[in-house]
Amino acid sequence: MAKLLHKPFGLSWRLIGIVVVSGLFLGIAAGIIFGSKIPDNPPPPVEATIIYDINGDIVQRLFQENRIPVDFDQIPEMMKNAIIAVEDPDFYNHRGIKIRAILRAVWVNLLAWDFKQGGSTITQQYAKVSLLTHKKTISRKVKEWFYAINLERNLSKNEILERYLNYIYFGNGAHGVEAAAQRYFNKHIWELELPQFALLAGIIRSPGYYCPFKNPENALERRNFVLEKMVEAKFITPEEAAQARQTPLGVVSEGARIRNAPYFVDYIIQELTVKHNMFTEEDLYTQGYRIYTTLDLRMQAIAEEAIADLPTGKPDRNNVTQPQIAFVAMDPTNGHIKAMIGGRDWQNTQLNRATKAYRQPGSCIKPFVYAAAIDSHRFTPATVLIDEEIEYPSGDGGSWIPQNFSKTFQGPVRLRTALENSLNTISVRLTDQLGVSTIFKMAQNMGLTSLVSSGGLNDMALSPLALGGLTRGVTPLELTAAYTPFANKGIYSEPLAILKVTDSQGRVLLENGPKRRVVIRESVAYVVTDMLKGVIENGTGRRGRIGRPAAGKTGTSDQDTNAWFVGYTPEIIAGVWIGNDSQAVPLVVNNTKITSGYAAEIWGRFARRVLENRPITDFPVPAGVSTNIEVCAETGYLASPYCPETIREVFIAGTEPVDSCPTHSAPDLGSKIILQVCLDSGALATTFCPADRVITKTYWAVTGTETTDGSPMPTGNCPLHGETSSEEVVLEVCTESGLIATPFCPFDAVETMSFTPGDEPTLPCNLHAGRNRR
Repeated sequence: MAKLLHKPFGLSWRLIGIVVVSGLFLGIAAGIIFGSKIPDNPPPPVEATIIYDINGDIVQRLFQENRIPVDFDQIPEMMKNAIIAVEDPDFYNHRGIKIRAILRAVWVNLLAWDFKQGGSTITQQYAKVSLLTHKKTISRKVKEWFYAINLERNLSKNEILERYLNYIYFGNGAHGVEAAAQRYFNKHIWELELPQFALLAGIIRSPGYYCPFKNPENALERRNFVLEKMVEAKFITPEEAAQARQTPLGVVSEGARIRNAPYFVDYIIQELTVKHNMFTEEDLYTQGYRIYTTLDLRMQAIAEEAIADLPTGKPDRNNVTQPQIAFVAMDPTNGHIKAMIGGRDWQNTQLNRATKAYRQPGSCIKPFVYAAAIDSHRFTPATVLIDEEIEYPSGDGGSWIPQNFSKTFQGPVRLRTALENSLNTISVRLTDQLGVSTIFKMAQNMGLTSLVSSGGLNDMALSPLALGGLTRGVTPLELTAAYTPFANKGIYSEPLAILKVTDSQGRVLLENGPKRRVVIRESVAYVVTDMLKGVIENGTGRRGRIGRPAAGKTGTSDQDTNAWFVGYTPEIIAGVWIGNDSQAVPLVVNNTKITSGYAAEIWGRFARRVLENRPITDFPVPAGVSTNIEVCAETGYLASPYCPETIREVFIAGTEPVDSCPTHSAPDLGSKIILQVCLDSGALATTFCPADRVITKTYWAVTGTETTDGSPMPTGNCPLHGETSSEEVVLEVCTESGLIATPFCPFDAVETMSFTPGDEPTLPCNLHAGRNRR
């Protein structure tokens, strides 16, 4: 018995055919009649915003749909041909829809009673993705036909193809051919070759199933199918297809693509959406802006390598690894932020500690105290203060005795040495003598904007301003920027991250330049910098030595909860903070304390790498600064010949010491010894020394040195002019004749000579007789 055919909906096939054909003609008529109401120019696609570094390299893309539009002419013909071959071989011949393909799809779907086949042209696909949803309904499909026909009426084939190539989804977040080329091959679309074009074209049908990362076998099979279609369409030869089939997929590893400078990117977003209030966050992810920044990806990578060895402790209760770290690098001359790290792992914690975590700076605040001291002209690097226990009244009616980190006192100490060794008592003495308001204004003017001046708890006191125990604290970015006047001739450079923002067409929406202001005199900046160079060479920052002139300061807060270092050269300034997010937890990992010396070491690693190929430079000496003034290392006065140790010091002009060292001055007049010395031997003169070769010298009895030139006092008699031996005959002899000199011999030819008895000449000179009388 013949098998009966299934009748869909219980209708005869004849009736179904009539309904289908009638529906098609009615639909086409409706499209012609109501075409004017159908969108003829779809809205522009959602574009990715691109963030660039200072060198034009891409830092990050912000997108809901990762799309990078390119012009039609930038897309290689082979890419266009690959997609046409596999998606719509008759693209340049139809009017937007293909009736035969639609009828075939309807037939297949009716037989299966499901949506098994779409029969969509490239124009239909573009209409669907740009104007419609992906929901599979009959009404949506009919609209797709109408929209496609209308698009063909209003746009050229090349315009439709260009929009399609920039719109279609390629999987893994890539929309459009350029984003797909960069996502899968890390290249521009115009840099690809035939096998890569075929792979991209093959992905469109089912981005998940043909994903080269997850399903490489499916992707390879699909690519080869595209190559066959290109041969059928005569876009390539069978030989070219065969050669392309031998090529591996060659996609960039999915794991190789990491997010660059994530904390800096977050900072950029905050700057644009909150500080400048120019865009919403949705705008940044959809409008295709171009953001040009100051970041240097090379420096960023160096910074990330420099912190990589930070010891790892236990996670906190929020499962955030501790301790944490923040790092900021800037160009001190213009404020450009070159690198930014807000935590040890952005995947683990998104809190940007470089800009949002306020922490106690500890001794990193001391340079502002010393700047105020130098600026006052009351103090110089050579000024000596007493490092000793001293009691100050506290706010609660009690007393406060500052302690040094070492819990010891050094007695008299020069300010330079006090800063190098970060002596707390000296910083407190300076703050007390200058006045807290003076220090507060200096620090605030130089960039510490988080200082608190009023309220029950404020920073208008000795401890906060001298030792850094601030009410609110500072951020690493704020503190680093506040050091820029030291590195930049007294000029503060405001941190700058965004240079320019344009729309997708290149129109400038925002443009920023450096914001600088003079906050201290250049001479003050130089003198303090010269003192801070000693911190790295001789003091607490020795682990930050980089083999070239550099200055900086360490900082540790109470209870060892924060470790800091801010260091700089003429070219770069960087700040490092290390600490636990909980400020009640000391910096101890595996029973080892993490100190500010480790922060200095991280800074040193960074600075050495950044500057390794640059010429060595030093901070230029400005006008109004005196250098190489020799002073006593103990008293700071002008050095005398009797000071046991002297140093060369710098001073602001007019503040140099004018008095000689009183501790190592000359002895009393009554303690002088006067001696006669032979000039020929330098020994004590005897009666046998020629009178014209003997001088009188005065020596200090205590030191045994000459009062004017400091030469040692002789103790032995002259060995050159001893008593004449009775066994010798001494005669004046003419050197020209070798005979006894006469009055007629020239003066310069006569010498006194000693002879052994019997060897002396006995005859007078016969060369100069009667002439040239002496």
